[in-house]
Amino acid sequence: MPRAADLIGIVLIAFYRSDTEICFVADRLQDDQRFFVFDQRAGVGLERTLGRGFALKATVSYIFDYQLFQGPYLLSDRTDFVAFDPGLGLSLQLLCAGEARCQRPRIAWRGSWNARGGGA
Repeated sequence: MPRAADLIGIVLIAFYRSDTEICFVADRLQDDQRFFVFDQRAGVGLERTLGRGFALKATVSYIFDYQLFQGPYLLSDRTDFVAFDPGLGLSLQLLCAGEARCQRPRIAWRGSWNARGGGA
């Protein structure tokens, strides 16, 4: 017997995620210097299947431990360190389920806004 969520195509989601982005700095003085963006978040949301391999996902998250810094490694020798206060983040994503017509699996478009005043 199908679940009620399968019949209407809406699923409740809850998650914890830790994100790290690592970039090489173009004009770095030392070859091992990298720029890091690190955060952790816990959130809840809804995901709705749209058909043809697409889904729409809306989430609200509590973002904490949000940091920007330079260094050779994630856990040592940090310079130019900036930490942000924790806060709420909102996200709306159009997801691609990975069918052949999707060029990039999972994320076709992503937009977000957070209470700290940033957006992407």
